[in-house]
Amino acid sequence: MEINRYICLTTFYNSSMKKNVVLLLFLLAMIIQENQAQSYHPLIKTNKFWDVVNNFDDGFPCMCHCSGLRYFYAGYDTIIENVKYARFKASPLRSIYGSIGPFCPPYYADTLSGLSGILLHEDSVAQKVFIYDYFSHQDDLLYDFSLEVGDTLLSDYTTGGYPAIVQSIENIMLNNGDIIIKFNFTDYDAFYIESIGGSQGLSGGLLMPEYPDELFCVEDQGVGLLSDCAGWVDISEIQFTNSIQIFPNPAVDFIRITGLKTNSIASIKIYNGLGTEIISRDLSINTETIDVSQLQNGCYLLRVGNNGNYASTKFIIRR
Repeated sequence: MEINRYICLTTFYNSSMKKNVVLLLFLLAMIIQENQAQSYHPLIKTNKFWDVVNNFDDGFPCMCHCSGLRYFYAGYDTIIENVKYARFKASPLRSIYGSIGPFCPPYYADTLSGLSGILLHEDSVAQKVFIYDYFSHQDDLLYDFSLEVGDTLLSDYTTGGYPAIVQSIENIMLNNGDIIIKFNFTDYDAFYIESIGGSQGLSGGLLMPEYPDELFCVEDQGVGLLSDCAGWVDISEIQFTNSIQIFPNPAVDFIRITGLKTNSIASIKIYNGLGTEIISRDLSINTETIDVSQLQNGCYLLRVGNNGNYASTKFIIRR
């Protein structure tokens, strides 16, 4: 009787230990997977947009940009064969001065003329992003952020079916403080970045055509991730632009700004042709004079904020 009881207790103990070990391993795997998912910065996120520009027209370079598109994700999804795709809208970029292109900043996205856009599917665990092919009705690999140095990326869409070897991987910091990974490829004058996309834009791939598109700006929740996105404006700025004036224009040593409708404090920023902020100050009166005697000849962007409205216009310095 005692022997049988011992055998039963031993069997029960061993069985419980096995269950505990299995449960422990399962929990450990879940923790590892969760940590990996937390370290990955997803590409797809609501209220995030990508501005892509092209600097060539029929083989000839434009002074600034010849054309451009904005891809924007507002949280609208499409289900195809039980797979959820994020639907990105593509809107053409326009100059606030009325031209479609060629044009220079500041520009805005013409949301009323939105194009069909693209469908993307992201696997955060595998750290891969896929694009839906409307012709083949299947996924094509767009980005693989799990690669290591020396690994090969092979994608009908991204590399045109040709192998692209990861030459180097580096960590970079975005303007929102995120530390993300940049992938550089051998024999390709191109790269792609975790949470950002490729050097030719959100869906530009890696192959470098003779006159490629260029990723100009990525903004997330109002923060320019790679730059300050100085060249773009929104609809409220277009409506507000005519309320301010700059003179003289062209300027020599100073510019005078008029047209602010309130005495409340406003901010002013001036950017050079590369989009770099070079002057920043507060305004408290309706007319303001700015010393520009130290600035070089060229075209500059002025942006004024006032009571939640913004105005953007450009001026020239010529001596």
